[in-house]
Amino acid sequence: MEQENNEVLFQNLLNKYKKQLEYGKAYYHKNKTNEEFITKNRNRSKQYYDNNIEKKREYYENNKNDIKLKNNYKYYLKLNKIELFKERHIEKYNRLVDIGYINNDD
Repeated sequence: MEQENNEVLFQNLLNKYKKQLEYGKAYYHKNKTNEEFITKNRNRSKQYYDNNIEKKREYYENNKNDIKLKNNYKYYLKLNKIELFKERHIEKYNRLVDIGYINNDD
């Protein structure tokens, strides 16, 4: 009985969340050309950026090596030279597989 109630509550929350997303999308598309809406949205975004700049910096410092690995891999991917990347950077390739960024297809 309790499990059924939890399932019903979960479904209600999920439906409420979906309706909220739909409303937000409709509101945005209705007002995206409104100058007042654009200014408020820009100000809110700038305020969020200013308030959370330390969090972004901290995230980058914690993940600096992984970010560089990913960018290096993307460079070789863009040139279609993945095999060359695997040959030259074995440790980096293994690290990318370990963190789940790429699948090991060997």
